[in-house]
Amino acid sequence: MKKANIKEYLFYIAILVLVWVYLITFNEFDFDLWARLAVGKIFFETGWILKNDIFSYTITKPIWVDHEWGSGVVFYFLANHFGDVGLLLMN
Repeated sequence: MKKANIKEYLFYIAILVLVWVYLITFNEFDFDLWARLAVGKIFFETGWILKNDIFSYTITKPIWVDHEWGSGVVFYFLANHFGDVGLLLMN
């Protein structure tokens, strides 16, 4: 490899590392994380996607469409297998 190519390669690697560090340290808190983890756990235990809202004190609708159930499955899998580090890397 030429010296110019190595410098260019290292420059792009440094940019990627800096972007990665920025994204890891920028933490936007999501209150739905715990609900996502609970939905993911229920999916792994039963194999079914929830159709009723079992988390609310008063049910307002007979059918509950959870459009984020897939993220709950992914988040629960990562938390269950890799702990907090898995969720942090997903951040």
